[in-house]
Amino acid sequence: MPLTTSAQSSGASVSGAPKAQLNPGLHFAGYSSCLARGCHGGADLDQEGKLAPAVLGNSATIWMNHDRHTRAYAILKSPRSREILLRLADAGVLASSVDPHDPRPEREERCLACHVTPTLAPAARMADSDHMEGVWSEGVSCDACHTTPGYDSWGWVDSHPRGELKECLTNPSRGMRSLDTAAKRVQVCVGCHVGAPADARAGVPLRDMDHTFIAAGHPRLFFDFATYLQLMPPHWQERQRPVIPTTKNDPTGEVAAAAAGVTAELSAELALVADRAQQPEVRSSLSSLDCYACHHDLVSDSWRQQATRKGRLGRAVWLGDELLESTSPWIIPAGAPERTALSAVSESVSRFRSVDI
Repeated sequence: MPLTTSAQSSGASVSGAPKAQLNPGLHFAGYSSCLARGCHGGADLDQEGKLAPAVLGNSATIWMNHDRHTRAYAILKSPRSREILLRLADAGVLASSVDPHDPRPEREERCLACHVTPTLAPAARMADSDHMEGVWSEGVSCDACHTTPGYDSWGWVDSHPRGELKECLTNPSRGMRSLDTAAKRVQVCVGCHVGAPADARAGVPLRDMDHTFIAAGHPRLFFDFATYLQLMPPHWQERQRPVIPTTKNDPTGEVAAAAAGVTAELSAELALVADRAQQPEVRSSLSSLDCYACHHDLVSDSWRQQATRKGRLGRAVWLGDELLESTSPWIIPAGAPERTALSAVSESVSRFRSVDI
């Protein structure tokens, strides 16, 4: 059965932006709603015990048993996650107090924002944490990708099996998110794998895994959409969809996926930079720079000790520069939407780079 929220929140978040607002009565499906044998809960292994090809009938089973996203919440209960939380508390970057004898990252909004379906993360849900535990335990579930943030999952979950799938995908009011192109899919990914400002309207809190988190021990985010897509155990098939990104035998599609990924990642980085600049307190942007610009040997002779401009420190390399160098718009066929989008975000990066800071 879907989850129904019952709490609301207001006030300011740690980022200075309004807290995510909860819509009472909003339903979330979770993969438990999809696992019926007559829906998407068919067998995920073949007779030899190997992963069976993905079909509509076993997509939820493959996701539940083989995809790492389902383990995202469980990681928050690990000793390493608790150590990270204690360091973050010492740094004063959390909105809530942390019990040093019982640190619980699985109850922190900043952690839940990426380790569960983001709309299930706002701090106001903590008042109902015992009820939420069962849904959080699914990790990043079906709703995270297939439901438009801020919409009711039951607007499409209840009706799409009854011959209304096309209506659900083409009518935005149903709340089902279309994922039929690389550009649409990567937008779902970058919110967590790069970061995103808080979206109070959609009920999504701040997702910004900045340098403070890295210093506390959180792994640095490395995201390459085309590579990640290849590594995921596919729980879908590309039949009856536009030709897009994912098969190893389709190099043109892989180029399109790479371009869509770089475009979305750069756009997400720029959005985070803009959001940090608008907040009343200083939020570190060092996580958007090349780590080795600072973390390198200061003793041995190397090119790093050579002054290029007298009287001025060097400038750290922004990761956006490296992304643009790795993917040029000219490798994409003329007229392709991926080339147009990448060219547009390249111009935005150039304007950002021209500001001398």
